Amino acid sequence: MYECMAEGSDGIGRKTVSPWTRLYNPEMSPSATQGWYIVIHFSSKGDAFYLTISCGSTIIKSSTIIHVDSDVLKEKIKWAKSCFAKNSRESKSFSDGIELHGNNLSDQFERATAFAKRYPIQRFNESEFWQDLQTLCGMLVTIYEAERLGKSPHAESPEVREHLSLLDESIRPRKSTSQGQGRFLNQAEKKAVELHAMKTVRTALPGHGFTDIHDTSAKKSYDFSACKDGNDWFVEVKGTTSAKADSFLLTANELTLHRQHQGRTVLAIVYDIDLDQSAETPEASGGKLSLSTPWDPEQWDFTPTAYSASRKITE
Repeated sequence: MYECMAEGSDGIGRKTVSPWTRLYNPEMSPSATQGWYIVIHFSSKGDAFYLTISCGSTIIKSSTIIHVDSDVLKEKIKWAKSCFAKNSRESKSFSDGIELHGNNLSDQFERATAFAKRYPIQRFNESEFWQDLQTLCGMLVTIYEAERLGKSPHAESPEVREHLSLLDESIRPRKSTSQGQGRFLNQAEKKAVELHAMKTVRTALPGHGFTDIHDTSAKKSYDFSACKDGNDWFVEVKGTTSAKADSFLLTANELTLHRQHQGRTVLAIVYDIDLDQSAETPEASGGKLSLSTPWDPEQWDFTPTAYSASRKITE
């Protein structure tokens, strides 16, 4: 379940010609400049209003409103619409164009709109509006779930995002969390993703010439041991629901091992994994396999996200 909050603006302070009210989840959209939300936009002519799903279209820097690049907005809108590619029946009801007849900020609001339905004031049907709002809430949850799983092209992988958030909370427990990190995968979902990734890689390794494959994940700093060309190899497996295979977490011990045995290690990332949460226990399926054989750690950037500090002992 996603908590719902509401806020609105008539432009006081930075007078906007097009007032708005938004419905949002504070974890997924901590401010109007971040994330996705339902917005009721009002035309400056007073003849109509729009029920929409939109994303943040501006950022505030040094008390100045800066517009998000139009190409970035186009990519976000395209992605939001793709969330309903397999089931477009509901989204087709929200394909109206949006014209607020306002200023430059109003135009930016229009560019940040993925779905919209126009309601003429003179022919307003309240019953229809409430039904449409219920439908749109369901669509927003679909977008939130896709973001939570890292399916958005601009989203960090859920694993990295959660790690950074927990580190920040642990090191600075009093720090404000207004930046918002969204929701993370629960333990059952993580386990399903991990087991599916391990199974996928185990099935794929023989096709790449590996034999004598053993699961070492419970005791070693690598997931599989294997043989190829008469040599012992070490296989690192990473599974993620993220749509990209360009970031993951690695312990210091894991990195040390792969550098020590460089030339005989494998990085296997199973990404874009799907999660079915309709069953009592989450089920993972699908995904794409990125296999680096051998893996060269020098082709990646490793960022230290925290340090364990101990006082130096001086005599």
